[in-house]
Amino acid sequence: SSLYAHYVFKAFDVNCNGAISFR
Repeated sequence: SSLYAHYVFKAFDVNCNGAISFR
């Protein structure tokens, strides 16, 4: 589960150029 979340977060981070943050 963590791996998947990390992958998704990384993908979103790259897409949003670090604009995405889990709050």
